[in-house]
Amino acid sequence: MIGIRLADRSFFPVIDETTPAKRRVALIPASDGQTRAEILVFRDGIEEIGRLFLDGLAGAAKSDTDIHLTLEVDATGMVRMTAREVKTGNTDSRVARLDDHHVPPADLVAPTRRRPVIALVLLLLALFLALFFAVRAVLDRRNAAVVGTLAADTTAPDTAEPGAEHKTEPAEPEEPAAEEAPPVADQIAVTEQPPAETSPNDHSQPAAGEAAPKRAVSGVEYLIRSGDTLWDISERYYGSPWFYPDIAGENRITDPDWIYPEDVIVLSER
Repeated sequence: MIGIRLADRSFFPVIDETTPAKRRVALIPASDGQTRAEILVFRDGIEEIGRLFLDGLAGAAKSDTDIHLTLEVDATGMVRMTAREVKTGNTDSRVARLDDHHVPPADLVAPTRRRPVIALVLLLLALFLALFFAVRAVLDRRNAAVVGTLAADTTAPDTAEPGAEHKTEPAEPEEPAAEEAPPVADQIAVTEQPPAETSPNDHSQPAAGEAAPKRAVSGVEYLIRSGDTLWDISERYYGSPWFYPDIAGENRITDPDWIYPEDVIVLSER
């Protein structure tokens, strides 16, 4: 039997589901002043097959409100449910199929209301994907910046032992291309250098009985830091990198490509 559930949760049969037929019953709200009615249609009082909603009722006494419910069963097992409030003309209807694969009741409750929920889920999914790719782009840029910083801080390996001699073979320094020069490290403050002090860059050992060579120029002291090159120091101090051979000669540096952090060199005025 196809029927409805009343306000006291009892089952009221309306039509036999096994025989094609159509029947209409008159209903009234459960209480006075009611502005919304919900009609639950059940099969055998157990299986819910549909819900009908009527909004905007007159809100008068329940005896003055007439609701007509029409249930129709056809030969294919389709059940058509229609509820109409006589005074306002508000109508709601549903269709359900009575078979072994009956749609769960939750899918029959106001099916048009599922669309906003689906749209909201899709919107949240789109926002999540957009946020995911935005965060991933930021992390990629940050990783690239870190790699660039590490590359800038990388210098030639300092394999010389403390006290070891520099290479003594004089060699003409090759002019490195501008794009091959290592990145410049942060410049440090410099102080005035009194003339005629011994250069700490001269790692060569003096011969027996020979006095240590002394710097023959005066100027500004510069403390070498990790990442510095004579090429960069010359460009930073003189405005041109091509004075690096002069810096090497004035500071007794036999190989301009090898300088050591914490050494002090003198930059003469030009």
